[in-house]
Amino acid sequence: MKLTTGNVFTKIYLPKANEIQILSTISQVIANKLNIDEQEIKSGFLAREAAGSTAFGGKVAIPHANSSDIDEPIAFVLTFDDDIDWRSKDDQPVNVVIALIMPRNSHEKDYHYIVKDLRDDLANPAIVDKFQDSLDDPDSLVELVEDSIAQKVNN
Repeated sequence: MKLTTGNVFTKIYLPKANEIQILSTISQVIANKLNIDEQEIKSGFLAREAAGSTAFGGKVAIPHANSSDIDEPIAFVLTFDDDIDWRSKDDQPVNVVIALIMPRNSHEKDYHYIVKDLRDDLANPAIVDKFQDSLDDPDSLVELVEDSIAQKVNN
């Protein structure tokens, strides 16, 4: 999975938005950027959230969905000016979303490590602080996400 600064959107202003509104907006952004089916992405995000919140803590959510229009996982990072009311495990609002789009024809286990590695790193307060310190810095956000995944893959 590769994340580039072209897939990082910072300081988005959506006042008083909730997770459903944010997921709709993210679906639209991703569909426009990749020229893929918006409804497939949105339905995937909403189905995943219905199964359990992807806000694992540290003011970060990691929604993920499948797309039949891609061959490799693609990541997006979005930061928000206002906190988002999200059913997070630590009861904290969210202001960073790492959205992952996985190929539909792959087995979930093929890419499950990506979500797990990010979630595990978000249990570390130092990593959470780095995300919060980088809300308007696309290069740092890319580095944080890639480092999180790369260190586990290389071990």
